[in-house]
Amino acid sequence: MEMKRFSGDYHKEFTVCIGLPVEWDFGKKPCDGLGGPQPDDALTIDVAISDDEPWESAVYRISLHEIADDMIACIGGAPIQPKHIRSVDRLIVGLRELADKLESAKSPTRQIGDV
Repeated sequence: MEMKRFSGDYHKEFTVCIGLPVEWDFGKKPCDGLGGPQPDDALTIDVAISDDEPWESAVYRISLHEIADDMIACIGGAPIQPKHIRSVDRLIVGLRELADKLESAKSPTRQIGDV
């Protein structure tokens, strides 16, 4: 993903890189793009924040599953309270749109699981 610059404080700029390790799941020796093995969870997100070379610095790793679990816990757990239904529905729609976008980017003859 394209690097974004932001200023965490007024005197220093940081570079943030965000990537999906699943992008590197191909070939005879799939990796995570950083020299490690592929994560089990395809929804793993890598975030590197640095004032120098971002992928040479510490990389933070989290799964979209963990983010969703945290969201559910923060809004009161399951079942979702009525006041939070709209935000959860928006997330559901957004994730479906993303899945459709990924599906449509594949060749029409390929199916999920084809190698």
